[in-house]
Amino acid sequence: MTDEKVTDEEVHSLRRIYDVLLRDAADVYADMQQGIDAFLYSGVLLTCMIAFMVIEQLILYRAVPPVTPYQWIGHGGSIVGYFVLGFFAFRWYRRYFFMRRKYAELLKIAKEVKV
Repeated sequence: MTDEKVTDEEVHSLRRIYDVLLRDAADVYADMQQGIDAFLYSGVLLTCMIAFMVIEQLILYRAVPPVTPYQWIGHGGSIVGYFVLGFFAFRWYRRYFFMRRKYAELLKIAKEVKV
């Protein structure tokens, strides 16, 4: 096992970082909470958009069935688009739950301290 010496310059840099974190703790907490919530809101919004477009396409498909190859390509392409948008919504939901679990202890402490 190697012993690494911490230089005075590294200690000074870390001290400056901690000073900024202590001074701006309330802002850091608010930004972190809003950033985590942004993933949830983005996923919900994208899911609602996908649902609206699927319903709209089903209504359009029943009202005006596709006849030409271009119309069929349009319907098929939109289905592929739904899967792509669904993939992004899934990633955003997953990121939200990951970050919420990862920073749960920190956010709990910040709420107790009432930053």
